[in-house]
Amino acid sequence: MKSQITPEITDKLQQLKELNEQSKVLQDELQGWLDDCCDDYLGAWLRACLETGKPLTLQYLKESVADSEHRTSGNNIGLWHQLNEVKKLISVYELQTNNVFD
Repeated sequence: MKSQITPEITDKLQQLKELNEQSKVLQDELQGWLDDCCDDYLGAWLRACLETGKPLTLQYLKESVADSEHRTSGNNIGLWHQLNEVKKLISVYELQTNNVFD
């Protein structure tokens, strides 16, 4: 079964292309802030772990990010982006440690 491209799909694909281009521009403009906020989250998480005796493990970091994400439910856009940056960093780390890039 072949999907046919209708005018409606063509319009949506064009919108998606434009949004993707806008996203790349915004990402470039915000990259410094995104990097800093990722570092800020990790620093705060590390400090909280050390102060409370929580484990310094990747699994605990992932759980912390998931808990924070669940609590915010997208209401805090700054924290949402911060958490996404941490999740990206975790993904890169996991890929590297699983030798995906080798």
